[in-house]
Amino acid sequence: TRGFFQRTQPGCPGISMHTDGQPHGSDLFGYEGSCPRLIRVLYYLDELTPDRAPFRLVPRSHISFHAEASPYVRYKSHPEEITLVVPAGSAVLVPSMLMHGSHPNRDPRPRELLQFGYRPAWAGPIQPVDEWDPELVANAPDIAKPFLQSLNTSSFQWEQPHKPEGMRTEAPGINPSRWGDK
Repeated sequence: TRGFFQRTQPGCPGISMHTDGQPHGSDLFGYEGSCPRLIRVLYYLDELTPDRAPFRLVPRSHISFHAEASPYVRYKSHPEEITLVVPAGSAVLVPSMLMHGSHPNRDPRPRELLQFGYRPAWAGPIQPVDEWDPELVANAPDIAKPFLQSLNTSSFQWEQPHKPEGMRTEAPGINPSRWGDK
């Protein structure tokens, strides 16, 4: 998926609590957020202090199936939200269904970050999205070009028989035992 640079200027009012996933698309982001599996990496170029637009989140909200966790709902605040203050150079991983936002920037300096979205190739958007700017891809360093593949890649097959031939009996990627005894 995409990445971008974000600058939060002094006086910015902050961002309401929201999720980045919109499984049916949205008026705001089109079908960019419709990928069934998506994680964002926020790489903070500046220290997050309590006054410098710190990140806030509701722990474990990404695993809730309750209507109040709908990806189309926004909240001003939440009584169990926590605030992250981290040093410059920190990366915060945000699952697409995590309820999160930011506090206002009351610091006299801007807060800057790089944001990248990642998804598995099978987890493409449910409808086509705009591709990368061809000029950006053409001018990208060779080391970056493998990451600038089609944004519409999806290897998922929607039509599945109930009992396909050759079904597997192992799936280590979903084994509960891979998490240890915790």
